[in-house]
Amino acid sequence: MVSLFVFVELLIIQFLLFLLLLLIFALPYYLLLCRSITYAQRMSGALERAGISARVLRPPVGLTDRGCGYAVRVAAPYFSMAMERLRSGGPLPERVFYSAGSGAYSEVMLS
Repeated sequence: MVSLFVFVELLIIQFLLFLLLLLIFALPYYLLLCRSITYAQRMSGALERAGISARVLRPPVGLTDRGCGYAVRVAAPYFSMAMERLRSGGPLPERVFYSAGSGAYSEVMLS
């Protein structure tokens, strides 16, 4: 019985350490907002073909003014390359938001 208790304690400690590491090493990223899932898939495909990892997802509540929006997530180091690729022939995002990984977002104005 004691060994089970120790095992559970160690499991909880490992989980808490994992959460701490996530908070410390949260990576910054950009969300490129699109008007539909089809548009987001096209954008993601264009970026993937250029060698840029781009995941389609639903944006957090509050970032879109309509319920049908989708977003493409791009890691911060690849943002400028992603925008160059999209400007040269891919679909452009409607809006762009930056997150430092903390869950807060700030809108990025595109020129």
